Amino acid sequence: LPVLAAADAAYARFDPRAALRLYEEADQRGGAGVFAVEVGLARTHYDIGLDLLAEPGPESPEAHFREAVASAERLIATFPDSARAHVLMAATLGNLAQFKGGKERIALAREVERHSRAAIAIDASWAYPYISLGVLYRELAGLSWAEQAWARLFYGEVPRASLDEAIELLCRAVALDPLIPFVHHELATTYFAAGDTTAALSHLRQLLALKPQTTQDIRNQTNARLRLRDTPLLPSQTKR
Repeated sequence: LPVLAAADAAYARFDPRAALRLYEEADQRGGAGVFAVEVGLARTHYDIGLDLLAEPGPESPEAHFREAVASAERLIATFPDSARAHVLMAATLGNLAQFKGGKERIALAREVERHSRAAIAIDASWAYPYISLGVLYRELAGLSWAEQAWARLFYGEVPRASLDEAIELLCRAVALDPLIPFVHHELATTYFAAGDTTAALSHLRQLLALKPQTTQDIRNQTNARLRLRDTPLLPSQTKR
C-alpha cells in the first residue's frame, strides 16, 4: 500500500503529524495492512502526545493518548497474541494516567502491569515490555509508604515495586536490545533516582551514541547533553 509506505517514511524522518495524516488516509482506504495501520496510528498519536507534553500549547496531549489507546484496543481485539499491541497499550495508559485522579490512576497502573506482563508472556525475548514494566515500577517506587498505604486503603491494591526491581527489568531490556535509545534514558533516570550517579551518566553517554528512533529520543538526547554538562564528577571519577 503506497500510502502506508509513505506514512512509515514520514515517521522515520521524525514527522509524526505528517505520518498521522497518511496513516489516517490508509485507514480510510482499508483493504490492506490492518495491523500496520493500527500500529502506525497508535505510535504517532502517542508520539504527538509526548511532544505536546514537552512543549505545551492549546492542543490536548490527553486527546492523542486516548486515540492511541483506541488503536491499541482494536489491535488487541483483532490480534490478542500480539506483544506489540499489549506494549502500545501499556505505554499509552502509563502516560494517560497523569491526567486522572487517584482511583483511576491506580487502576491504570494495574492495567499497565497486566499488559506488560501479557507481552512478556507472548514474547519474553522482546525488550520493550520490560521497559514499560520497569518504568511503571520506578514510578510506583517513588511513592512514599504513606502514599502507598493511602492508595491501598481508598483505591485498592497497588502493584508492589522497588527501584531494584525497576533497574533489573530495564537492565534485562538492555541485555535483549542495547540499541534502543529510550531504555538508556530510562535506566539513567532510574539510576539517578537510586543515587547511582556513575551508572546514570554511563547510560546517558550510551544514549548519545545511538541513532534516535523517535522525536522523544531526540529530546532525550538534548537533555542528556545538558545533564552530562551540568552534573559534577565525583572525585573517584576524575582522572588523576
